[in-house]
Amino acid sequence: MKIAYKDLDYFVKSPPDHIKAVLIYGPDQGLVKERSDLIGKTVVPDLNDPFLVKELSLEQVTDDLTRIKDEMNALSMMGGRQLIRLTQADDKALQACKNALEDYDGDNLLIIEAGELGPKSPLRSHFEKEKNIAALPCYVEDGRGLEITIKNILSEEGKTIQPDGLTFLVQNLKGDRMMIRREIQKLALYALEKPMITLEDCIQAIGIRGETGYSEVIFAVANGNLKDLEKKLTQAFDEGIAPQALLRAMQNHFKRVYLAKLHVQSGMQAKQAMESIHPKVFFKEQPAFQAQMNNWSIPIIEKAFEFLAETEKESKSSNIPANLLCQDSFFKLARFVKKK
Repeated sequence: MKIAYKDLDYFVKSPPDHIKAVLIYGPDQGLVKERSDLIGKTVVPDLNDPFLVKELSLEQVTDDLTRIKDEMNALSMMGGRQLIRLTQADDKALQACKNALEDYDGDNLLIIEAGELGPKSPLRSHFEKEKNIAALPCYVEDGRGLEITIKNILSEEGKTIQPDGLTFLVQNLKGDRMMIRREIQKLALYALEKPMITLEDCIQAIGIRGETGYSEVIFAVANGNLKDLEKKLTQAFDEGIAPQALLRAMQNHFKRVYLAKLHVQSGMQAKQAMESIHPKVFFKEQPAFQAQMNNWSIPIIEKAFEFLAETEKESKSSNIPANLLCQDSFFKLARFVKKK
């Protein structure tokens, strides 16, 4: 069964009893691991328990197509449910999964962790179609979804955050869930006993790394800064940021520029327009953002949307490495600004 976005958190906390296996996939590998652990702990209290948890590799299950089935049907020496985890899976695991799950009516649970799987992936399609198994996507979050994640992690640390601090984090904390969690935990440690996180706390604890690792790539493209783009894009890839995440972030950034321009056309001043969009433009970025509003016309932004969407689609289906496709598209857009 396919789990809708709005149901993901509830499913992770309490998977239905009839679900015998869960496929967790997507470009955000930190989130894949986090959700795998959360679901796993609904089955066993200790994920390191060798009697209740069995870790399998893709090579093991492709070499022996009955391996998962044998583990699923094995009885625990200590009694109780068991957890079987298959990591770094792809479509080659499909037959072994089918062998294991056909007519299976035991209490053990199979969790499969995979990377990006397109809509035509046989493994993903199978898990979305069957009623007693489930597929959970894990995409890099932005906007409202990222706001909720930041608030939730801070809440776990006993912290709240001021609105301008939250806006700053949404713009600067990009990447997979594991990276975001590490940065927010570092921020909470920096704030010590303070219950409320301020903007200044965020700038001091997060600012430089967050801006360098992610948003500066986006601004380098929109500003037409080829020199900065080459440096920051290389750094972003080195930090493990997925090219698809950067492509989506570029689309979201142009959406914000687009909305701000529409506000100006309706009579707003540029500063008011930048503070009316969500998330609002961080004050240090407003001069560059306003220059982008002047440099990019609405028709050209609409063409950029189409170009980026096509690049993202190609990055999932082409044999060309996604990093190269992302790099090529960003430099083409940046050179367009330089020509103007």
